[in-house]
Amino acid sequence: MDELGTDETGRTIDVLFGAIEMQNWGIVPIPQEERLDLSRYPKEFIEY
Repeated sequence: MDELGTDETGRTIDVLFGAIEMQNWGIVPIPQEERLDLSRYPKEFIEY
């Protein structure tokens, strides 16, 4: 896909997260601030 489209306010959607993956990675939505809490998301990438 080249583009995901826009949301209901016309902003471009850059990425989609599934609920299961958000739980697995510790990503928490903060709807009041319209952002995601990524504080528990790993900052280092480990390649196996």
